[in-house]
Amino acid sequence: MSALAAVVLAGTVACGREPVKVAKVSDVLPNLPIPQDAKVISRAGSEDALQIVFTTEATPDQMSAFYRTTFTRPPWHLVSDQKTADGALTLYAESGGPPMWVTIRSTAGESGSTVELSGASAYKPRGADSTTRGPGSLHS
Repeated sequence: MSALAAVVLAGTVACGREPVKVAKVSDVLPNLPIPQDAKVISRAGSEDALQIVFTTEATPDQMSAFYRTTFTRPPWHLVSDQKTADGALTLYAESGGPPMWVTIRSTAGESGSTVELSGASAYKPRGADSTTRGPGSLHS
């Protein structure tokens, strides 16, 4: 298990409360592409989805190039690459397994980037029925 996976999974048990069932990193983000200097700042999840947010010293342009390059190599296929109204870049990629959503933005008040990675094991891309879900209903 990678150090990132250990950090993400360590946060699944809350003090004095019933643990929230959170998807396994290996189920929803099996090919987790992250830069070496990534610092995890949050994670949220449900039984079938997980979102990891990290910061990096790399600029948004450098992170965009990193993910565009990653998602053009097997097993990935870059499906969507769009700028949002606030200037963030949102990418969607499929890999034959769980898909991945990536949002990259400048880190407010600092140099570097903030990156959100989301994956969902129950999500069925392209032509799926209306009962499928993306990473929209996550628990912190």
